[in-house]
Amino acid sequence: MNNKSFNSNNNNNNNNNNSNNNNNNEEPGSPELTGSTMFDTTDWIKLKTLQFFSIIDSFNINLFMDEQVTLVIDRQIGGPFSLIFTLQQLNDRGIHNLAYFEDLKVTDKTKSIIFLCRPRLELIQKISQFIQQRQNSLKYYLIAIPNLDASSNYLLESEGLLDYLKFESYDFGFIPYDNDLFSMEIGDFYSRCFVENDNYQLNSIGKSFIKLQQLYGPFKTIVGKGDKSSIICEHIEQFQTLIPPIEHSKLKTLILIDRTVDLIPLLCTQQTYQGLIDEEIKISNSQSIVFEKDVEIREHVLVSPPTQEPKKFEERIVRIEKEKKKLPLSPFSDLFYQQVKDLSFSSIPTMLYLNAQSISDRMNELKKSNGQLLSLPEIKKLLSKIPDVNKKQQILELHTEIVQELLQRVNSDDFHQKISIEFEMLYQMSNNFIGSNGNTASTVLDFIENLIIRKKPMYQVLRLFSICCLTVGIKDQKQYQDILKSIIHVYGIQAMTTLIRLEKAGLLGSSGNNNLKYKLSSQLFKNFNLIVDNENSGSKDNDKLKEYDQVYQGYIPLITRIIEEGQKNKQQGWFNKSLESKLNCIDQPFFIRELQSTSNYDINSFTMVMFVGGVSFAEISSLRTLKKKYGRGSGYDFIFGTTCLINGDNFLNSL
Repeated sequence: MNNKSFNSNNNNNNNNNNSNNNNNNEEPGSPELTGSTMFDTTDWIKLKTLQFFSIIDSFNINLFMDEQVTLVIDRQIGGPFSLIFTLQQLNDRGIHNLAYFEDLKVTDKTKSIIFLCRPRLELIQKISQFIQQRQNSLKYYLIAIPNLDASSNYLLESEGLLDYLKFESYDFGFIPYDNDLFSMEIGDFYSRCFVENDNYQLNSIGKSFIKLQQLYGPFKTIVGKGDKSSIICEHIEQFQTLIPPIEHSKLKTLILIDRTVDLIPLLCTQQTYQGLIDEEIKISNSQSIVFEKDVEIREHVLVSPPTQEPKKFEERIVRIEKEKKKLPLSPFSDLFYQQVKDLSFSSIPTMLYLNAQSISDRMNELKKSNGQLLSLPEIKKLLSKIPDVNKKQQILELHTEIVQELLQRVNSDDFHQKISIEFEMLYQMSNNFIGSNGNTASTVLDFIENLIIRKKPMYQVLRLFSICCLTVGIKDQKQYQDILKSIIHVYGIQAMTTLIRLEKAGLLGSSGNNNLKYKLSSQLFKNFNLIVDNENSGSKDNDKLKEYDQVYQGYIPLITRIIEEGQKNKQQGWFNKSLESKLNCIDQPFFIRELQSTSNYDINSFTMVMFVGGVSFAEISSLRTLKKKYGRGSGYDFIFGTTCLINGDNFLNSL
C-alpha cells in the first residue's frame, strides 16, 4: 500500500480550515466562488479515529519492538480509510505494515494480523483459507464494517474459525470528502436496498445521524421523500433521546431523499468541471485522478546508406505506448479547483487564462522589485510572496493538463450528439409532445443502434437506453427487443445478465411495462419547470439558464427543484400544500417530522441533504448554486450526505 497517499491525505484533513481561509486572498482574475460551504469536520474525524483505536486497544496486542502487526485492508475501503487515518497514527499504535488482501505477505516477525473489511463472502473465504493454512502460528483479529452479517458469521462458524478469530464491529459512518460533503461509500447500497429490498444497512445510516447530532447538535426538522428515507427517519426518532442538550445546534433541517425520486441525473452526462472529470477520468476518493496518456518512444534511426561515412542518424517516433499518470486533485488544498469545480467545463479554459494572467502580473511585479533597493521588511515581504506564486503556478499547470486531456475526449461529434440526444428526450417530456410526436424515440434508438454497431462502451449505450425508457418511452415492443438482441450480439452473452438486472431495477422496459416504476411523467416536468429552454426563453429565463445550464445543459435536477421550493417559503417551509400536491406525481411517501429540541438555531445552522442511494458531483453543484442565488442565511447553507458518490457508469455497473 502506498504510504505516501496516507501522508498527503492527512495534510488535506489538517489543512481543511486553512485552505478555506485563503479564499479572502484571491487573485484579481480568480473566478467567483459558487457557494461551497465550510463545515468544520475536525471533531468528526477525531471521533472516528478514537473509536477505531479503542477497538485496536481492546485486542490487547503486545506491541514489542521485535514483533510486527499487519493491518490487512479491503481495497474497496482503502481510499476512505486514508481520508481519516494517517501512517503516523497507525505507527504509534504498533501497526507498521499495511497490505491489501491480494498482496498479503507474512514475515517471521509478524505475530498478529488485523483484517479490516466489509463482510463480503469472497473476503471472508480468503480469511478462512489464510487462517486454516497457519492456524495457531499467528493471532488473528477481524474488524467488520459496519458489522459481521449473518451469512459471514455462519461461514466462519461452520469452518470452526471463531476460536481462532476475535472480531469487532466498526462503522466509518460519514467520511468527509469536501468542505460540505460526506459520503458513506457503500458501493452496493442501491443494488442491495432498492433492487433486492434488503434494508439491513438503513439502521447503520440512522446510527450515523445520531452520532453526528451528538457532536454538532440535534436537528429541528426532518423532511423526506421515499420509502427508505422514511425507515431511516424512524431509526433517528427511535434513538433521538441519546442526544445530549446542546445550546447552539449547527444542524437545523435534515432532508432525506430516496435516489429513486429522480434517476435521470445519474444517467445524463455531467457538464460541470468536477462532474466531467469524474465521467471521463474518474475521481478517486475525491483526492486524485488516474488516466492513460500516450507516450512517444523515440529512437535514433540510421537514415544514410550503410556504407556512407560519417553515418547520419535522425530521431524518429518508433512507437506509442500507454502510460498511467496519477495527478493530485483535492478540494481541501487546491484553491483553484475549489473555486471552479461547480462551473461549466466550457468556462474553465477562460478561468485558467485569467488566473495565468494574474500570476504573470505578480511575477512581473516581483521582477521589478528585484531591481530596486529595498529595506529588510520589504525584502521579507517580497520573499514571502515567491512560494505562493510558485504554488499557484503548479496548480494551474496541473489543471491545464487535466483540461487538455478532457478536451481530447469531449471534442468529438459523438459526445456532442449524445448531449443533444439527452436534452431532446427531456425537452420532449417538458413540452408534452409524447404521442403527438413519436420521432424522438425513433431518433434515439437509431443513435443507440449506431453506437452498438461501432462497439462503443456498453454503459454509454445503456445510459441512453435507460433515459429513453424512463422519459419518452418505447411503445413498440419489437423495437425494444431488437435493441436488447443487438446489445447481446455485440457485447456478448454476459451482457444478458446486466440487462436482466437493469429490467429488475426498473431502468429498462417498453412503455406499459410494470417494471418501469420510476418513469417520470410529463406533468412532473411541468410542475417543477425542470427544463429551461435557451432558444425559446426571454432574457429572464436566460439569466436562470446561466445558473443551471452548467450542470445538465438546461435540465434542472428534480431534487434541486424540490429542495429549492421547500426551503423558499420561510413562513410555511415544507408545510406547503402546493409543494405536497406537486409531489403527489411521485408514488412515494412524503413526510415531515418536528423533533423535540431545546437547542437554539440561527443563520449559522446548516441544512443537511442526504441522498439515500447515491449522488453525482453535478447534482451537488446544482444545489450549491442555490446558496449563490439566494444568499447566506436564507436556508440554502447546505451540507451534503450520501451513501455513495457515483456517476452513470459505476451506478449501472453496481447493479
